[in-house]
Amino acid sequence: MVLTALFVAVSLASVRSAAADPSISAKQAEAQSVLAQIQEIDGQLSFAIESYNLANVKLDRIKGELRTNSHHLTVARSSLKAAQSHLSARLVALYKGGGSGGTLEVILAAKSIDDLLNRIDAVDRVSSQDARVLREVKSFRAQAIESKRRLAEYAEQCRAMLHKVRAGLEAS
Repeated sequence: MVLTALFVAVSLASVRSAAADPSISAKQAEAQSVLAQIQEIDGQLSFAIESYNLANVKLDRIKGELRTNSHHLTVARSSLKAAQSHLSARLVALYKGGGSGGTLEVILAAKSIDDLLNRIDAVDRVSSQDARVLREVKSFRAQAIESKRRLAEYAEQCRAMLHKVRAGLEAS
């Protein structure tokens, strides 16, 4: 901008003193042409700088999303491992106990109606808990897969953004 103002001032000063001289008019026209070229380059540079700044803002946003999603992936993996361990322990207990808790076994082992109702209630609670743990394992596995997919997507966005910025800078 300072360069532009300097050229305008020189051009205006030389217009007054060289109105009659054709060589000065040619030089003024040349100066105007150079000034136009400088303004065009200045505009291109401003556009490149704005594009670079926008790319940096987007890159920072993507990096933040990467950090957040990486944390979510870590939490999902940890939860998945805990749920799988709990489910494995339950399956081992069922295997070692000979599949205890079956309906017929509960009925035959009951000593009274109250005992039967308590046993049925216990079996229902254990079954509900087993079903909940199984749902959690499936959910945590799905979360881990989705987090990995998002991380790959964000990484690709970062690579594309860097490629675009580099190409823009090389073109300028």
